[in-house]
Amino acid sequence: MQTAIEALVWSCEHVHFSPGGRWDHYAWADLLLEGDWLRRGLAEGLKLGAANELECAWTRLSSPEAKDALWDFLGCYLAIPAGENGAAVANRVEACDLERLYRHSLGLVASARAALAHRRLAAGGPIEDLFRRWRETANLLGEPWPGVAPGASTPMTIADWDFFVHENSWTPPATVSWTQYWLKGNLATSGRSVRVPFAVYYPSGGSTGDSREGYILHLAAETCCGAPGVLFEHPSSCLYILSKKWVDTVRLAAGYIQRARRTPQDEPPHTMPLPEPTAWRIEMPPDAPGRQRVLDGDSHGGAAARAFQRLRDAQVADSRVLVMARIELLSGWPEDRACLALGKVGGIPAKICAAARDESIDTVAVVEGENEQDAMAALQKHDPGGRLSLAVLGRSGVSYTPSR
Repeated sequence: MQTAIEALVWSCEHVHFSPGGRWDHYAWADLLLEGDWLRRGLAEGLKLGAANELECAWTRLSSPEAKDALWDFLGCYLAIPAGENGAAVANRVEACDLERLYRHSLGLVASARAALAHRRLAAGGPIEDLFRRWRETANLLGEPWPGVAPGASTPMTIADWDFFVHENSWTPPATVSWTQYWLKGNLATSGRSVRVPFAVYYPSGGSTGDSREGYILHLAAETCCGAPGVLFEHPSSCLYILSKKWVDTVRLAAGYIQRARRTPQDEPPHTMPLPEPTAWRIEMPPDAPGRQRVLDGDSHGGAAARAFQRLRDAQVADSRVLVMARIELLSGWPEDRACLALGKVGGIPAKICAAARDESIDTVAVVEGENEQDAMAALQKHDPGGRLSLAVLGRSGVSYTPSR
């Protein structure tokens, strides 16, 4: 039986085997999904100090062929029949944020190598190795690197490194947090966290796609140590297949909350930094079917905005409340922060059905109008006993409780 590190090396090597063929697809599937060999192999490689194996993974996955193979894999994986026509599948493949998924795959490898360099540093290893690995990680995670860098050939002491970091005001929360994830299994948090549910739905069969099935997942966020104004993904869920729209909605929700704190004397809204660096992640059962690991759309926007608002104000978010609303940008945004509203979402009956099955949910919140009517009808069908409460949100976010 293969060990995790052996499976990692095998999969990385077979990414290059028969370009465009079945091996490409199987290799990336093993790395990201079924076997989770990328994460498991890196963890075992770090534990064993397997520098050569980690170098092999970096070399193989950072090649253009590996990126092309990832695109081929996603095309096959997302084309699995799910009661949709070819155009719907093609649109979903095109919407997938390939760049994000590829950068995160490499980012996990780079940060694992940084963690190994950090351990070796404690045993007298060269600090230049940590410097190089952190630079690779920062580039992949989109964090700026200082304009002045020590030469790779110049030996550095810990004091030299501390001076360099402070002189350049370089405190990269994502890079440091991803490294600490490998070293300690968690992030360098500052103590505040929040977790809220959100609902998704998928066609469950049939050529017309009319039959839909809902699921309850969770969005969690936590504040971290480091420079303010940074929003980044937690490494624990960074390999889920997300669309650009889904990720941008999370960023928009965080941006809405940070801009809502502004005063007229502040700079333009889009320059407002988050008060603390924040990592967000998706939580789903480890045995969740493959289609649950593919997220698209913007119906989680209201739930995400609620999470960031509670995190900002150091309040507890009631995890029993399920918000089903999206964020709509109106004319005048972002200069006028009032030009933002909550909007209706699709799949309310399927999502209400999922909430009725989930004993951890006791309240569902929807936007007034069409979604309110759909929710009341779905509650009568799926929650005849009245366990769930219904809250209706105005477009501005003000809520009231209607009579069922």
